[in-house]
Amino acid sequence: MATEKYSLFKRLEVEHQARNWRRPLLCFALWLVLGSIAAIAISCFAPQSQSFKLCLQVLCSTFAAGLLSFALMAFLSRQEKPATAKQLDSETKAKNRLEASLEMLDGANPLREAQAEEASGFYSRQRAPIWPLLLVLLLAIIIFLLAGQTALLVKQYGVSKKAIAKEQEEKKKVEEEKKLKDKAPDFAEMALSAPESEIRAKPIDEIIWEGSTNSSCGFTSICLEASVNGAKPVSLAMENAPLKKTGESQVTGEMLLEELKVVPFDVVSYNLRGTAPLDGRPDVEIVSVPQFIEVRPFREEAIIMSAQMTGEGAKLMKMLNMLSHFLRMQLALNKAVFVARASGLPSDSPVLREQVELIAGEQQDLRKELDKFLTETPAEEISANAFDCLKQSLAAMDEACRRFGVTPKPASTTKGKANSP
Repeated sequence: MATEKYSLFKRLEVEHQARNWRRPLLCFALWLVLGSIAAIAISCFAPQSQSFKLCLQVLCSTFAAGLLSFALMAFLSRQEKPATAKQLDSETKAKNRLEASLEMLDGANPLREAQAEEASGFYSRQRAPIWPLLLVLLLAIIIFLLAGQTALLVKQYGVSKKAIAKEQEEKKKVEEEKKLKDKAPDFAEMALSAPESEIRAKPIDEIIWEGSTNSSCGFTSICLEASVNGAKPVSLAMENAPLKKTGESQVTGEMLLEELKVVPFDVVSYNLRGTAPLDGRPDVEIVSVPQFIEVRPFREEAIIMSAQMTGEGAKLMKMLNMLSHFLRMQLALNKAVFVARASGLPSDSPVLREQVELIAGEQQDLRKELDKFLTETPAEEISANAFDCLKQSLAAMDEACRRFGVTPKPASTTKGKANSP
């Protein structure tokens, strides 16, 4: 009997708590659902850098509103236990059995035990109330929503952090670009001033050269480059190079032709080469306009005087003058090509195209002149070795013309050495 009574009033207590808390918890859950929907929408459509801040504001606001509505609804919907018993009797058509048992619980009414037994028997045949289960489900939903909101905040924090870092990086980049635009552009240049741009020297001569460098941000490397007959350049170290020094500086040094292993009639080209940081680029190559050295024989004057004394001077001088003419013209063209390449103009520039066409025309004219010389020069006036070298030069000129886009005319049928056995 005591167990049945205990079960009856325990059931009443559970039902009473469920009916008191269902509306406050339902209001709280609805506010959480509303906040979750708003936070998801913000994470999808708001700027990533602001999504965490907006989500946090929305979720905190809806959580606070949910707590306020929970407290208000708990206060307004609270009811006493007799009211709950009356509602249960009405819903189960128990004819006030539970309400009467509750009223007799603390009294000395002789019918208390009988009333409680009758109420327990009646309610034991009734289906268990659903509200306690719904209350547990509602609590589970609230816990799920709070966990989901926490996970969403953690995710949006990471997204916003990356987006903010990216925006700051882009902003910094824009500011740096603006600074670069506002300040004067960087520059770097170098030039040789001595000796003259085209000289003649013996294979054992020492060439003392001078030059200057000028840069707004200093050079990271400076050296002298030398090339023999267009071969791969050799870098010659320079002492006391003005590295990392801004403004104009003077440079000087010496170049031993003997170290380059030159022989008479070789052509040595040399120029300054360096690297400098320009406009944010670390190592931009800077090259000076080249200068040229024609290597002459050791006893050129003696050879000429001997030829004059033997009566062969006129022919030999004519030959030497003609060869020197060809050499000077080709050196001038080589220098013009270098200047055009070092101008920095784009390949489709009309100015560069005009320069290339002019150089190509000059190269074609020089080729025709050399071809004519080989055709008209008698065999006895030119050595076989010189003739072969000039023929090789003619072939090199043909290749140069083709690279310039000019189709060279076929070489003439040469007389002299070409037809000699």
